[in-house]
Amino acid sequence: MKASSIWVSALAMSLTATAAPAAQPDEAEQPDFPHQASDLPVDENVVYGELENGLRYAILENDTPTNTAALRMRIDMGALMEADDQRGLAHFIEHMAFNGSENVPEGDMVKILERTGLAFGPDTNAYTSFDETVYQLDLPETDEETLDTAFFLMSELDDLTMTESAIDNERGVVLSEKRVRNTPSFRNAEARYDFLFPDALAASRFPIGTEEVLSNAQRERFVDLYRKYYRPERAFFVAVGDFDAAEIEGRIREAFGDWTVEGAEGPEPDLGGVSDRALSAGYFQEEGIPTSIAINVLDPYEAKADTLENRIEQTRRGLGNAILSRRFATISRQEDAPFLSASAGQGDFLETASIASVSAVTEPEKWGDALGVIENELRRAQEFGFSQAELDEQIANMRTAYRNAAEQADTRQSVNLANSLVGSFSGDDVFVHPRDAYEIFEANADALSLEAVETAFREQWEGETPLLYLSTSQTLEEPEAEILDAYRAAASQEVEPREDDAAAEFAYQDFGEVGEVISREVVEDPEITRIRFANNVMLNFKQTDFEDDVVRVRMRFGGGALETPQGEGGQRFLFSNAYAQGGLGEHSFDEIQRLMAGKSVGLSFGATSDAFQASARTTPGDLEAQLELWAAYMTDPAYRPESLAQFQQLYRIFYKTLGSTPQGVMNRDVTQMIHSGDTRFGFPGEEEVETWSLDDSRAFIEPARRNAALEIGIVGDITEKEAVALVARTLGAIPERAAARSDFEDVRTVEFPETGETATVRHEGEADRALALVYWPAPDGQEARRARHMSLLAEIFQLKLTERVREQEAATYSPNAYYTGYRTYPGYGYFRVMLDLKPEDVDPFFEITEELAADMREGRFTGDELDRARRPLLENIEENQEQNGYWIGVVSEAQTDDQALMRHRTQRADYEDVTLETLKSLAAEQFDSANEYRVQILPPEAS
Repeated sequence: MKASSIWVSALAMSLTATAAPAAQPDEAEQPDFPHQASDLPVDENVVYGELENGLRYAILENDTPTNTAALRMRIDMGALMEADDQRGLAHFIEHMAFNGSENVPEGDMVKILERTGLAFGPDTNAYTSFDETVYQLDLPETDEETLDTAFFLMSELDDLTMTESAIDNERGVVLSEKRVRNTPSFRNAEARYDFLFPDALAASRFPIGTEEVLSNAQRERFVDLYRKYYRPERAFFVAVGDFDAAEIEGRIREAFGDWTVEGAEGPEPDLGGVSDRALSAGYFQEEGIPTSIAINVLDPYEAKADTLENRIEQTRRGLGNAILSRRFATISRQEDAPFLSASAGQGDFLETASIASVSAVTEPEKWGDALGVIENELRRAQEFGFSQAELDEQIANMRTAYRNAAEQADTRQSVNLANSLVGSFSGDDVFVHPRDAYEIFEANADALSLEAVETAFREQWEGETPLLYLSTSQTLEEPEAEILDAYRAAASQEVEPREDDAAAEFAYQDFGEVGEVISREVVEDPEITRIRFANNVMLNFKQTDFEDDVVRVRMRFGGGALETPQGEGGQRFLFSNAYAQGGLGEHSFDEIQRLMAGKSVGLSFGATSDAFQASARTTPGDLEAQLELWAAYMTDPAYRPESLAQFQQLYRIFYKTLGSTPQGVMNRDVTQMIHSGDTRFGFPGEEEVETWSLDDSRAFIEPARRNAALEIGIVGDITEKEAVALVARTLGAIPERAAARSDFEDVRTVEFPETGETATVRHEGEADRALALVYWPAPDGQEARRARHMSLLAEIFQLKLTERVREQEAATYSPNAYYTGYRTYPGYGYFRVMLDLKPEDVDPFFEITEELAADMREGRFTGDELDRARRPLLENIEENQEQNGYWIGVVSEAQTDDQALMRHRTQRADYEDVTLETLKSLAAEQFDSANEYRVQILPPEAS
């Protein structure tokens, strides 16, 4: 059965095959692996095999990062295999897999994982969907001891004990997870499935299950499901990492070769299907949900082998949908746009239906206008097709994606490869090497003609009656009639051919005289070069081989949130969301996207706590275009009015969702409360954002944009000579900048709130949800060693919290202990405990939190707890140092932050040499009950 996903992007499907016809297997003899029934060339580096008991496996040697591995066990069993009185038990069994087996006592498995260096947390180690359960172990080492432990734990999946007491103990945790997931978006998904797929089993089989079953199902119903579907013939094991494949194959045979199950295998479920329906409309209304309107067309599901011919057809459809989505993006950037975003897509749904859809996210009162526009644009595309220029843009983007994947293939991450192998197997897709994919894309590019793409696009919409679906916070008196009337009104309008947008040449390629390097310093540890140009632009460079053909680049300037006017801290959101969209003097943002088609560039601007920042992941060949873009934005930003209008529409939609969950209210309100009302934290009110103007935006950013010290970090697969030359003619050539960063001393003060009575805040969501939050003032993050010791205390507290509140009390799914130490604000930091609970449990668990804090304060934690907390952190350090994503953070501030390099050099020692006594002394100071600041986020008061 194919993995569950409503959307399968055809653009993500590879055109990867030889021209030879596919071998068609006998219908009675299904292939063991998708490539056995395909003409697509399977990646020859993968070792595939099958044990006598039916367990299948895939092994791939990969040394990125070195000495690590990723293991996956996929069980072909999900919610669709459940009986009515087992709804939710597939996911419940996943929980039980970490609660004990024949050879692992109840409660020991998580501790074994932590001692091996694996950080355990919700959803990081397993997931259950409609049709599969996948267990995940990401190993920090591939030494014999770690592999022995990992294979032992994976092999225990065939012998879970699931005692009655263990099941009863876990019920509260699973019910807590159900409570956490019961959001407006989840309820909307249930309603959408009911409307679109009324005859499909999936509509009544969401993996989280029902409260009735989760609360009352007896052990025999667990065992029944487990024995029928946790079987070797339904198992697929994946191992990717820095090891010898032959050794791993031997371990697979030893660990799983004797796996047998008594009794008959469970039947495959009747998935249902789709039938002919008249034009109709579905409607879901609830406060706190974004408004979305969609036009859907359903066809019966048709099983197709993963062949070249079928992938070409999917790609043609995907290209057409991408062009239509591109048109929607252009419309969304207009000042009076009827929607924030819109897109077109097509894919298969759980071997039940094929669905094509166009949808738009808009404001509640604009859904009718949005429906009119997406209907008209869809019909315009059907009647008049596309232009060659539009198709060329999308093909250029696709070609770049294939080329980059091919050139970067040898340094793919093991975790990503393991997930891809599981995904390919689940979806009955062939796992193809990116270089083969690129070669065959070029060989078959002629098959993607304008005529072929238009034909494929039209075919996905022809012959079926649309099904309309509106989800919104707006109450409609007669929803179906109103939605149908709006659709019919749109469908009655005539549409005309679209005027093609003329392509231009990027206007920003000459920024003046090439910048002169006036200083250069090589830092041996950690092997970076610090350079300054005559205009005072700073460049920090590090060449690495961690990612083939990848360059990470970051630009920082000014003070970010430190620059915000008093009482207007939310201005940072406007910069982050509107600066790039405002475009340039010579080009709108839409034109920039067309001009940059086929290039790996990004325009992600943001305001951090102490700097304005832009980051991108590009290639050596496209670094020049990336730097030209940034230099253009640093010299000629346009602040077009449509960028403000789009941001304000986005904010109105987003802000309304915050009140619907306790976590949303925490982010909106409590974040500001814990900083004594400082507006640089939390979210500004909707009314405040409506008053902002482009003049406000200019006043906020222009002084820093024009004059502030500017620092660039470049890390990756490029030489220093090449990087310096590109910076010299772009950002190194712009007008002179300040030589040093401003210190902003007068705005670096943040106060912890006064302690006292428990603060109460209300959310607008379900009555069975609440958050209990306890804060203590904590040291800032300026002294790295002390901050790291505080992080260790947080990890130890997390272990205690998990064991007490999740495992013993079974009261919450994801208890959390966390330390935040600011370097931007001297003297300010906090330690937080967060518990998602039932409202009636808040007060008791405040007291439990105080008990655990007292344990910490009195030094009642052990060396074993320290080791379990520290080991994953140390392993993470080792992995990070083979990641360009880590190094760009170190390098990008290497000239303006005196401590940046020292923090890198000392991190391992700071964790390794801390003693239990040191941490106990720190805990005695930290967890003073007199300093607690408590917040409870409760549901609405009963009326």
